[in-house]
This record gives sequence, C-alpha cells and structure tokens, in this order.
Amino acid sequence: AAAQTTLADAMVSAYYSFPGLSAVRAGLRARNDDEVQARSGRLGELAGSATYGFRTADGGSFGTGTSRDDSDPVSLGVGGSIPIYDGGQLANASEAAESGVLAGRQDLISTEQQVLLDAVPAFEDVRRDIGLVGVAR
Repeated sequence: AAAQTTLADAMVSAYYSFPGLSAVRAGLRARNDDEVQARSGRLGELAGSATYGFRTADGGSFGTGTSRDDSDPVSLGVGGSIPIYDGGQLANASEAAESGVLAGRQDLISTEQQVLLDAVPAFEDVRRDIGLVGVAR
C-alpha cells in the first residue's frame, strides 16, 4: 500500500494529520479575537441598572396594620461613555493587535511550508527502505 502512495498523497496526508498545524491555527484565531477586542475599545461603553423594592410605612408586615402607606420604589439608570482622547492608547493597541494577526498568519504559512518540506524526504526515505527490503528478500 505504501508503494502505491504518490508524493502528492503523502504531502496531503502530512498536511492534514500534523497536530502542530492545529495548534498554530488556534493561536491565529486567538490573535484574531485580540484584534476584535482592541478595536472594540473605540466603541465606548453603555451600562444600565434597575432596582425595585417594597416597603410599608407602619413597619408592619404585609397584610397587617391599620394605617399603611405602601410604596413601591423603582429606580432606573442608564449611563455610557465614549472615549474622546486617550493619548493614542486605543490606536496603538489596535495596531499592535493587527500586527499580531499578521505575524500569526506568517507563522501559520511557515509551519505549513515546513510540514510539506519535511514530508518530501520522509516519503523518499520510505520508498528507499521499501526498495532495500525488496532487494534483501
């Protein structure tokens, strides 16, 4: 079966079965997420809050007391902020994250090339060894 395998088949097999490529791809995905997070800092923040309570004026428990002044206080709040000037921190963080993504892509390309380059001599070594076994027989 190994003698019928072509070099192209061996390279495809090496590419899809090498576990290091999965690790490099995962690292690139993480760097992509870092870039998105760095860019999101420019969007600002929005926060909201709400509270609800129940109290009786006579200090009694619910359903007791003759003169009750019940109230249901409700409080709602919304706040937000948009960065106007940050001394270039957001721009620098975004640029650094983008550079990290580009570096990650180059790392992936380099790893892919190395896997394919290592597959060629390994394939030829197997073919040579199969030939030597045939001669020895």
